[in-house]
Amino acid sequence: MSEFNVSLPERFHYLDGIEESKEQQLEDYLHKLDSALEEVLGRLFVRVAESVDSPTTGNLTKVDEDGQMVDSGVAYDNLVLLSSNQTITGVKTFPSLVVDNNGTGSGVYTSQDGVLAAGKHGLEVYSNAAHTTADTALVMVDQNSAGASEPALEIHNDGTGAGIEINQDGGAMGITVYQNAESAGINITNASVGYGMFINQIGIISGTKAALFVRGTEGHNQTAGAGLVKFHMDDADSTIPVLDITNDGTGTGLKVDQNGNNASIDIEHTGTVAAVQVGCTANAPHLHFSGDPTVASPVDGNVWFDGTNLKIRIGATTYNLDKTAE
Repeated sequence: MSEFNVSLPERFHYLDGIEESKEQQLEDYLHKLDSALEEVLGRLFVRVAESVDSPTTGNLTKVDEDGQMVDSGVAYDNLVLLSSNQTITGVKTFPSLVVDNNGTGSGVYTSQDGVLAAGKHGLEVYSNAAHTTADTALVMVDQNSAGASEPALEIHNDGTGAGIEINQDGGAMGITVYQNAESAGINITNASVGYGMFINQIGIISGTKAALFVRGTEGHNQTAGAGLVKFHMDDADSTIPVLDITNDGTGTGLKVDQNGNNASIDIEHTGTVAAVQVGCTANAPHLHFSGDPTVASPVDGNVWFDGTNLKIRIGATTYNLDKTAE
C-alpha cells in the first residue's frame, strides 16, 4: 500500500475503548481510498478502455510533460500525448481530439518501436460511413501559409517496401492532383539507376482505356507550350534513345490518329545523319502507302501513291517514279 497522509472524516474520530469494529471499518476505508488513488494515477499514464459520450466544449484531456493534468483555462506548453486505449464515441459536431501546438516541436509524435502484427498499423484512420458531403476527406493536410516552402506531407522510407501504397477498389482515380500553380503537378526526381516511373498493366484494358492517358480537355484551347507530351534529353553526351518502344504483340508499334489539318509527324532535324531510318530484318517492306489519295494541290517535296503510280512533287512539277518491272 502506498504511503500518504489523509485527514479522517469526523465520523472516524473516536475515543480509546470504542469497539474493535471501528478499527476494521477504518482499515477498510483506507484500503478503498488507496485503491482509488492508484486508479487516478494510473489513468494519467495509461488510460483504461472507456467511452466518453457526453459532449464538451473544451479539450477532453490535457496532460503536461510531467504527466500532470492541466486546467483548460491555464496557458500551457510542451503537451505530450501519453499511451492510451481510450475511445471516444457518440455523435459529435466538434473534434474529438485537438492538438494546438504553438511551439517549435512536433504537434503529434508516434514512435512505433514494436513489430506490428498482421493488419495493424502505427497510425490508422478508419471509416465505414458513406461520405458524400462536398469538400470532406478522411484525412486532410492543410498548409495554409503562402510563405511556407517545406512540404505539406513528407514520407521518408529506409526500408524496401513502398513509400506509398494505394489499394483503390472504388471506381474513382487512385490519385487526383489539382494543380493551380504554374509548376509541375507531379515531380519525380530519380537519383538511382532504376525506373523514374514504372506502370505495370496487368489488367486487360477495355474500350478506349489506356495504361497511360494524357488528355487536353476540350474547350481549353492550347495555343502555347511545348506540347501535350514532351521528352527532352538534356545531356549532349547521351547515346541512348529518348523514346524506346518494344512491341512483342501483333499491333502497331506506334499509331497516330491525326484528325486536325496538319502533319501527323513533324521532324526537325539538324544532325548529319538520316532524319528517318527504317531497318527491316524480316521479309517486309520498309514503307507502305495506303489510302490512294488524289492530291489536288501538291507542294514541293510531297510523295504519295495514288493506287497506280508512286508520285513525287519537285518544284512546280509532279513526276511519276519510274516503274521498271523486275
